[in-house]
Amino acid sequence: MASLRELKRRIVSVKNTQKITRAMKLVAAAKLRKAQSAIVSNRPYFVKLQQVMESVAARARNSRDPLLRTKTKDKHVHLIVVTSDKGLCGSLNSNVLKGALRFIAKELKDKKVVITTVGRRSSQFFKRRKWEIRKSYPAFVQDIKVHDVAHIIDPMTREFESGEADGVYAIYSEFVSVVSQRVRMVSLLPIQREKTDKGAILNDYTYEPDQDVLLHGLLRQSLHEQGFRMLLEAAASEHGARMSAMDSATRNASDLIDRLTLMRNRARQEAITTELIEIVSGANALD
Repeated sequence: MASLRELKRRIVSVKNTQKITRAMKLVAAAKLRKAQSAIVSNRPYFVKLQQVMESVAARARNSRDPLLRTKTKDKHVHLIVVTSDKGLCGSLNSNVLKGALRFIAKELKDKKVVITTVGRRSSQFFKRRKWEIRKSYPAFVQDIKVHDVAHIIDPMTREFESGEADGVYAIYSEFVSVVSQRVRMVSLLPIQREKTDKGAILNDYTYEPDQDVLLHGLLRQSLHEQGFRMLLEAAASEHGARMSAMDSATRNASDLIDRLTLMRNRARQEAITTELIEIVSGANALD
């Protein structure tokens, strides 16, 4: 059994670690409230914008906008992988990275895949495996702005418009709750039209200035908002996962402190008992 001094040192060390994990949990909880509020307030807008864009695109059957082209070779695709910069957030990053590898192996196995990473974890992961990385960005976990998304999305959009790229996909972690985050894969390009029954007659809208101009702006705005939502979801997922992981670590530290305290008490009792036996034995030897 470990000595009393060693057990005491271990208890102090675990208590100090527990203070750190408790503080990190509180910080993550504060950041999560802000990120969760941003997600909840923006989700209705994201959903409605997507519906409007798909509806207008479905009525623009004669549109030649390159973002709507459906016949592609699909041989050269971009994949955006969103993770965090830091760890200590449970299995969040590993789930996203495993999902990315499964998607590549299953859906993109015969295609040339160029990866754009958001977050240091995904960048390190794919660099170790010698994947072609187009560009790496830091994880956007605070004060996310739409122009942050434009730096990521616009270069891929231009390549898709010119025909250099045949598709753009993204994989990230979607925030469900504090204890639940879901890996999600989305197809950003080509943009899908609203699904309608074959032969159905759609009531058209009145456009100002005209349909092509409106559709052109809607398609690109929709791409930016999808990317914006993706970053918001990833940030909220990171904070939720870190809060859950730090809460679990704090509780595990409490359990470990209890076990070490029990071991220390037993060791001290054994030491006292041994000393008493030696004292009694010495007294009996003098009689």
